[in-house]
Amino acid sequence: MAFLMLGRGAWPAIALAAFAVNLPIGPSPVGAAAIAAGNTLAPLVAVELLRRADFHRELDRLRDAIALIVIGALGGMAISATIGSSVLVLTGSVDVANFWSTWAVWWTGDAMGVLLVAPLLLSLVVKAPSLRYPAIGGGVYVEWAGLLAATGIVTYLVFQNRLGLQYLVLLIIMVAAWRFRLRGSAPAALLASGVAIWSAINGTGPFSGETLLEKMVTLQVFNVSVALTSYLVAAFVETRERQEEMSRLYASAQLASEAKTRFLHMAAHELRTPITVVMGYLTMVADGTLGSVPAAWRNPLEILMGKARELNGIVADLLEASRIEANAAPRRHDQMDLRAVV
Repeated sequence: MAFLMLGRGAWPAIALAAFAVNLPIGPSPVGAAAIAAGNTLAPLVAVELLRRADFHRELDRLRDAIALIVIGALGGMAISATIGSSVLVLTGSVDVANFWSTWAVWWTGDAMGVLLVAPLLLSLVVKAPSLRYPAIGGGVYVEWAGLLAATGIVTYLVFQNRLGLQYLVLLIIMVAAWRFRLRGSAPAALLASGVAIWSAINGTGPFSGETLLEKMVTLQVFNVSVALTSYLVAAFVETRERQEEMSRLYASAQLASEAKTRFLHMAAHELRTPITVVMGYLTMVADGTLGSVPAAWRNPLEILMGKARELNGIVADLLEASRIEANAAPRRHDQMDLRAVV
């Protein structure tokens, strides 16, 4: 999350924080440093790969959801799990026979952080329509709170038996994503994952009788399903609304263009009549039809006639432009010598 928001330059602070966290619980200072290096390298590599994949922090596209799951969570966090588990084995803190179970627990924990916590934090930081807050107040607030409560209750109930009803949780996540986008579905997904983790720890429902590795696999599949459902529905709704907004803007632009064309056509016709009258009288005055013209008037009359012709040309251009926009301009096909043009 820090690398996504602050960039690669934040790695010293992240590495120092990781070392400070692992020093009291690590096998040794050297081991804590190695684990901290893995915890820093994993998100750094993941963010770099996400950047190369043109990842959008707004999570408003299907490819962003897939990239975050595959690259950020499942792939990137395998680095920290591998380094951390290897350090524990090399320092004797974990037996070699328990390497894969340790690796599974480590990888599941880190991947769940990316799948569930990162989208929630992004929804709080990134300002985008797809990550907007649910409206606070009135029935909308009650609906949002009700969806969260329903998520927790349904998740708890389905993980208290072995009927395999986990898909019911996905239905609620879909409703939350549809109504409130990622900022509504991300908290619901995090809550569902928390209840699932609690059930895995207590060995209830589908986790009863499973080994540690089997629990990790079951839990990870559920978390990926919840996260993917949340991302996909939110991205789909956002894409649909964006397309509808573009359609509305296009329709408005079309109406404005048609109104402009009608105005140009009307204005040009209204201007052409008085200009024609003015040009006619100027011509009669200059020709002496209305009587002799003093010599001192000749030059001003020529200037007035020139300006009237310019104005008449502008009106003609306006009429031509209105015909072109209305697709009513006459078409003419001429032959030309391209060699002469070049």
